[in-house]
Amino acid sequence: MKTIIKKVLIGQVTINPVLTSAFYVGINLLEGKHDLFEEVREKFGTTYAASWVIWPVAMFITFRLVPPHYRPAAIAITGFAWANFLCYMKTFNMHRTDLKPLGSSTKLSSVDAERILIPNKCSALKQEPTI
Repeated sequence: MKTIIKKVLIGQVTINPVLTSAFYVGINLLEGKHDLFEEVREKFGTTYAASWVIWPVAMFITFRLVPPHYRPAAIAITGFAWANFLCYMKTFNMHRTDLKPLGSSTKLSSVDAERILIPNKCSALKQEPTI
Protein backbone atom coordinates (compact mmCIF):
# COMPACT_ATOMS: atom_id res chain seq x y z
CA MET A 1 0.00 0.00 0.00
CA LYS A 2 2.80 2.46 0.84
CA THR A 3 4.49 1.67 -2.45
CA ILE A 4 1.32 2.47 -4.39
CA ILE A 5 0.94 5.81 -2.63
CA LYS A 6 4.61 6.65 -3.29
CA LYS A 7 4.28 5.82 -7.00
CA VAL A 8 1.16 7.95 -7.35
CA LEU A 9 2.63 10.92 -5.47
CA ILE A 10 5.89 10.83 -7.42
CA GLY A 11 4.01 10.79 -10.71
CA GLN A 12 1.62 13.56 -9.72
CA VAL A 13 4.23 15.88 -8.26
CA THR A 14 7.09 15.40 -10.73
CA ILE A 15 5.91 14.15 -14.10
CA ASN A 16 2.33 15.39 -14.36
CA PRO A 17 3.02 19.16 -14.16
CA VAL A 18 5.73 18.88 -16.80
CA LEU A 19 3.60 16.83 -19.21
CA THR A 20 0.52 19.00 -18.71
CA SER A 21 2.50 22.15 -19.45
CA ALA A 22 4.22 20.49 -22.40
CA PHE A 23 0.83 19.55 -23.87
CA TYR A 24 -0.43 23.15 -23.91
CA VAL A 25 2.88 24.62 -25.09
CA GLY A 26 3.31 21.97 -27.78
CA ILE A 27 -0.19 22.39 -29.18
CA ASN A 28 0.16 26.19 -29.16
CA LEU A 29 3.46 25.83 -30.99
CA LEU A 30 1.83 23.61 -33.62
CA GLU A 31 -1.01 26.11 -33.98
CA GLY A 32 1.49 28.92 -34.53
CA LYS A 33 0.39 31.03 -31.56
CA HIS A 34 2.71 33.81 -30.45
CA ASP A 35 2.17 33.41 -26.71
CA LEU A 36 2.95 29.74 -26.15
CA PHE A 37 2.30 29.92 -22.40
CA GLU A 38 -1.07 31.70 -22.46
CA GLU A 39 -3.12 28.51 -22.07
CA VAL A 40 -0.71 27.15 -19.48
CA ARG A 41 -1.44 30.22 -17.37
CA GLU A 42 -5.20 29.98 -17.98
CA LYS A 43 -5.85 26.25 -17.83
CA PHE A 44 -3.02 24.58 -15.93
CA GLY A 45 -4.66 24.86 -12.51
CA THR A 46 -7.95 23.32 -13.63
CA THR A 47 -6.25 20.59 -15.63
CA TYR A 48 -3.80 19.76 -12.85
CA ALA A 49 -6.61 19.62 -10.27
CA ALA A 50 -8.53 17.22 -12.52
CA SER A 51 -5.45 15.03 -12.82
CA TRP A 52 -5.41 14.70 -9.02
CA VAL A 53 -8.94 13.30 -9.25
CA ILE A 54 -8.37 10.92 -12.18
CA TRP A 55 -4.84 9.54 -11.98
CA PRO A 56 -4.51 8.63 -8.29
CA VAL A 57 -7.78 6.69 -8.42
CA ALA A 58 -6.80 4.97 -11.68
CA MET A 59 -3.32 4.10 -10.41
CA PHE A 60 -4.58 2.85 -7.07
CA ILE A 61 -7.13 0.58 -8.76
CA THR A 62 -4.57 -0.58 -11.31
CA PHE A 63 -1.79 -1.41 -8.85
CA ARG A 64 -4.13 -2.82 -6.23
CA LEU A 65 -6.66 -4.83 -8.25
CA VAL A 66 -5.43 -5.41 -11.80
CA PRO A 67 -3.10 -8.36 -12.42
CA PRO A 68 0.37 -7.27 -13.61
CA HIS A 69 -0.07 -8.56 -17.16
CA TYR A 70 -3.22 -6.41 -17.62
CA ARG A 71 -1.80 -3.21 -16.13
CA PRO A 72 -0.50 -1.74 -19.39
CA ALA A 73 -3.98 -2.07 -20.90
CA ALA A 74 -5.61 -0.49 -17.84
CA ILE A 75 -3.21 2.46 -17.92
CA ALA A 76 -3.71 2.80 -21.70
CA ILE A 77 -7.49 3.04 -21.23
CA THR A 78 -7.04 5.72 -18.59
CA GLY A 79 -4.53 7.51 -20.80
CA PHE A 80 -6.99 7.49 -23.69
CA ALA A 81 -9.68 9.02 -21.48
CA TRP A 82 -7.15 11.58 -20.19
CA ALA A 83 -6.10 12.53 -23.73
CA ASN A 84 -9.74 13.19 -24.57
CA PHE A 85 -10.09 15.34 -21.46
CA LEU A 86 -7.00 17.32 -22.48
CA CYS A 87 -8.53 17.91 -25.91
CA TYR A 88 -11.71 19.11 -24.21
CA MET A 89 -9.73 21.48 -22.01
CA LYS A 90 -7.77 22.75 -25.01
CA THR A 91 -10.98 23.79 -26.77
CA PHE A 92 -12.75 25.02 -23.63
CA ASN A 93 -12.92 28.81 -23.33
CA MET A 94 -12.25 29.72 -19.69
CA HIS A 95 -13.73 33.20 -20.23
CA ARG A 96 -17.12 32.34 -21.75
CA THR A 97 -19.81 34.89 -21.09
CA ASP A 98 -22.70 33.12 -22.81
CA LEU A 99 -23.20 30.49 -20.09
CA LYS A 100 -26.05 31.10 -17.66
CA PRO A 101 -25.65 30.45 -13.92
CA LEU A 102 -27.36 27.43 -12.44
CA GLY A 103 -30.93 28.13 -11.41
CA SER A 104 -31.52 30.79 -14.05
CA SER A 105 -34.94 30.71 -15.63
CA THR A 106 -33.62 30.81 -19.19
CA LYS A 107 -34.02 27.49 -20.94
CA LEU A 108 -31.45 26.30 -23.43
CA SER A 109 -32.45 25.35 -26.92
CA SER A 110 -31.29 21.97 -28.18
CA VAL A 111 -28.68 23.72 -30.34
CA ASP A 112 -27.29 25.61 -27.33
CA ALA A 113 -27.23 22.45 -25.23
CA GLU A 114 -25.39 20.56 -27.96
CA ARG A 115 -22.87 23.39 -28.36
CA ILE A 116 -22.15 23.42 -24.62
CA LEU A 117 -22.13 19.67 -24.01
CA ILE A 118 -20.32 18.53 -27.14
CA PRO A 119 -17.16 20.61 -27.62
CA ASN A 120 -15.24 20.82 -30.87
CA LYS A 121 -12.65 18.16 -31.47
CA CYS A 122 -9.16 18.92 -30.30
CA SER A 123 -7.70 21.40 -32.75
CA ALA A 124 -4.40 19.55 -32.60
CA LEU A 125 -6.05 16.54 -34.18
CA LYS A 126 -7.60 18.50 -37.03
CA GLN A 127 -5.56 18.11 -40.16
CA GLU A 128 -5.76 20.14 -43.29
CA PRO A 129 -5.96 18.08 -46.46
CA THR A 130 -2.69 18.00 -48.33
CA ILE A 131 -2.58 18.28 -52.07
